[in-house]
Amino acid sequence: MKFFSKSVWSLLLFLVFIAGFSSCQSFPGERSWPAGKVMETGATVRLINIEVEKTGGWISLEEEIGGMIPLIFGESGYAFLPGTSGADYAVDVRAREREYTKGWETKISLSLEIRLWPDGGDNEENYRGTPLAAAQILSTGNDSFSSSKQLNRMLRKAVKKTIDILEKNTGKKEK
Repeated sequence: MKFFSKSVWSLLLFLVFIAGFSSCQSFPGERSWPAGKVMETGATVRLINIEVEKTGGWISLEEEIGGMIPLIFGESGYAFLPGTSGADYAVDVRAREREYTKGWETKISLSLEIRLWPDGGDNEENYRGTPLAAAQILSTGNDSFSSSKQLNRMLRKAVKKTIDILEKNTGKKEK
């Protein structure tokens, strides 16, 4: 028993295929990190804090930032050390996402900060004053930190600016 002709089945299959790709916008984005770049500067960094302020879903953002930060610093030649002390620098990451209304529209305000201190061990007092280098990236619009693409873009900019300021403040470019 034949309900549809071969051309109708082909058309239906084509329409399902197009609808699937256009509705999800799931075109893959990829990135890889070459291991050879790490330790190019000879400097080491460790993560002391990640703080995300966002309504719902912030734990996964902290995990994503924690996984990306070593790779992004590694692109600039800084090796990330695990543990509680012993690195040249300690990094603190803070991200805030807030919604606000503009007219009838809800907008999103994003702030991502990177602060870098000389490593002072576990003593929190060592990380309360003015950092050695810091950068803040701001964004407003419709994009959220829930978009890995947006989070990655902002992290990269903040790390690059922080490293540029570090090198300017120390008067030298790391090796």
